Amino acid sequence: MMFKRRLAAAIVIGWYMAVICFWAFGHTATVALAGPAAPAEPAEFAADLPQLHQRQLLLEQAARQAAADMAARDAYAAAHPPAPCLALTFDDGPSETVTPLLLDLLYQRGVKATFFMLGVNAAAYPETVMRAAAEGHQICSHGWDHRYKFTRMDERQLSEELQRTDQQILAACGVTPLYVRPPYGAINDDVAEMIGRPVMMWSIDPRDWQYRDADRVARHIVDHAADGAIVICHDLYPSTAQGVAQAVDTLLERGWEFVTLEELYHRRGLELRDGVIYYGKQGSR
Repeated sequence: MMFKRRLAAAIVIGWYMAVICFWAFGHTATVALAGPAAPAEPAEFAADLPQLHQRQLLLEQAARQAAADMAARDAYAAAHPPAPCLALTFDDGPSETVTPLLLDLLYQRGVKATFFMLGVNAAAYPETVMRAAAEGHQICSHGWDHRYKFTRMDERQLSEELQRTDQQILAACGVTPLYVRPPYGAINDDVAEMIGRPVMMWSIDPRDWQYRDADRVARHIVDHAADGAIVICHDLYPSTAQGVAQAVDTLLERGWEFVTLEELYHRRGLELRDGVIYYGKQGSR
């Protein structure tokens, strides 16, 4: 029995000596090739080989677990594709009564939207601008007062209009608009380049300003919904707020999500470029 114990101890000692010699040979060869190295930290010489082996095992275990987690996520994503989403956008506000009503309806449903605000209205109702931003909606620029098309302005006039609007929105909620939507949708490539920011148009238009009919607004949005689409409405009419609420309720029941424009393009993996016009995905017609 004593002989077996001594033999086992000799084997263990021999294994450690072999490892140390292997390390020393490799270290010497490296020094010979690379020249003198800086003095090693004392901790390197005191490294405990069993602890190093244990660390290697832990690293290998972590790598296997990471690979398993990734495979599980891929399998879940394949079995549970992301919900379709679209962006609700509202022009010409904020208004005195409809925008607060619309914010109430969106808040009750946990829905985020994007507001293209006029500078003159942001100046009139700064508390509504602040509320919209505080509740997670995206605040963007629609110019100052909707009096002139951007296509009829020179570069100086356009720059002054956008700067004036930016300053008012910034003063109201602390946010500088990332995107611009031109009044009347009047845009061309030259004007977009002068704007110098992503120009956001739309792909679904229920013409709420024309019909003032909540049911028609709701039906149009639902019938034309498409993943990645951009809906344009106007937070000026009570019928718009009610129609949007109806459409949201229907589409939420069908598994849709409503996101800001920034989130919409983030989910699609697209990086928006300044001076480029974006329309969103077209729905069925």
